[in-house]
Amino acid sequence: MTPLIILPTLILTGIVAVVYLTYFYASFSKKGGEITSLREYPPISIVFPAHNEVKVIDNRIKNLAESDYPVEEMGLIIVNDASEDNTEDVALRAMKNYGIKGRVVKNKSRSGVNFSMSRGIEEAENDIVVCTDADVYFDRSALKLVVSKLVSKKDIGAVTGDLQPLKGKEVTKKSESAYRSMYGKICEWESEVASTYCLNGALYAINKSAPATLDVKDGAYDAGIAFSVIRNGYKAVYVSSAKVFESVPDDLSAQFRQKIRRAARLIKATWINRDMMSGRYGKFGRVVLPLRFTAFSVVPAAFFMSICLWIYIFSSINSIFFPFLVIAVLLAAISGAWRSNLVSAFILHQVYLFLGLFNTFRDVHIWELTERK
Repeated sequence: MTPLIILPTLILTGIVAVVYLTYFYASFSKKGGEITSLREYPPISIVFPAHNEVKVIDNRIKNLAESDYPVEEMGLIIVNDASEDNTEDVALRAMKNYGIKGRVVKNKSRSGVNFSMSRGIEEAENDIVVCTDADVYFDRSALKLVVSKLVSKKDIGAVTGDLQPLKGKEVTKKSESAYRSMYGKICEWESEVASTYCLNGALYAINKSAPATLDVKDGAYDAGIAFSVIRNGYKAVYVSSAKVFESVPDDLSAQFRQKIRRAARLIKATWINRDMMSGRYGKFGRVVLPLRFTAFSVVPAAFFMSICLWIYIFSSINSIFFPFLVIAVLLAAISGAWRSNLVSAFILHQVYLFLGLFNTFRDVHIWELTERK
């Protein structure tokens, strides 16, 4: 075996190992900490876009009303993105039934989640704006936790909660659960080092005093908000105790498309803001963003190339290794269908990122609805 094959194989393997061993260490070194409750909770505006959400919007508004956040301090702004059903009528009736102040604003035509979220934030009357989705559910204490963290320090401009799978077929739910178990810990570590830009669109709160601008087409809207907040000298923080839940698509192909679309938008937001890999932005620019950039843009290709090269190397020693190694990799990838585990979640995550790279510069600002129940 020539060094011409072994050396690049070791280099590619080393890149993957350095990035993810760093994240593995980070996930167990985070300190976290309790969040001090407020004596009085400030008024908040809650914003979410809606397109053909008649199946879920009543339950969504009911869930907000059942939060332990004072309902009289909530103001709801629903951005109706050219729904073709009676989403608006159901939403207005639900707000009246559950005692939440709010209104619906309409887009003239289908404009996408970035435009709708940006409009909703602009329409918000309160300084604190909580952004969410129409098809997710907050844990009862989630709103109090993110708002308490947001106002705890003047340098915090955005706070996000921890997204977890609510229900779905066991195969899709197990895969997502394993991935999320590590993802939140990494984001909390980034928050302690400097900031995280991996906000969960299902729940994040921003302070309008930390001015944030949002591109209405390019990149993930939640990451875009975080980057803007960080550029303006504020922190973006992840709070894993603030839980928000989403239903995982039952259909594997639907989950596959959703994950690739999310990966593409996050990669694009990272690429657009690559200039922030600079000492000007402190540890965020020197540590957090370079690691994420490498994990999203370099590691997926390096991982699959190294797998192929290792199979080739061992097969060159003895051809009997080839079928065993191929089968071992495939079994590791699909093992999450039987039991949630990080190995399967890691491999699938690399698949999503790798395919997301090829979709990065597609126009995906008009989102594809997943199944509604």
